[in-house]
Amino acid sequence: MSEKPIFDSRDPISGVTRRRFAQLAAAAAAVLPSALPATLAAQEVPAQPQQSQLSAAAQAEVDARIAWTFGKYGARLDDAQKADIRRLITGSYAGFEQMRAYPLDNSVEPSTVFRVWRAAPRRAFVPKVERKEKS
Repeated sequence: MSEKPIFDSRDPISGVTRRRFAQLAAAAAAVLPSALPATLAAQEVPAQPQQSQLSAAAQAEVDARIAWTFGKYGARLDDAQKADIRRLITGSYAGFEQMRAYPLDNSVEPSTVFRVWRAAPRRAFVPKVERKEKS
């Protein structure tokens, strides 16, 4: 089998066939796992994840939610799962604080009112019965 170049500079419109694409994808899949550890090692990993700046009330709410979650499921969780739950709960509260800071009352309506569309009710099918005329 002759090797075709991936891109021929003389013919910029020459497309890659499905077979050639599959070959390139297989080659990339074979090379990627061996190149991935070197790429990850080159990246700097922060020593400690940065804590989001939460207010005291939000931090108390985060702590209460974490305590409730660990109280209910703590026996089934290992340390890595507990750290992941703590990270997820803490990370979500920054967005909650931003939403709660927006002033809304119960009287504030949405910009568009949701209206349910209903089709006209269908009439039940009643077959026509031919009747004999009395004579």
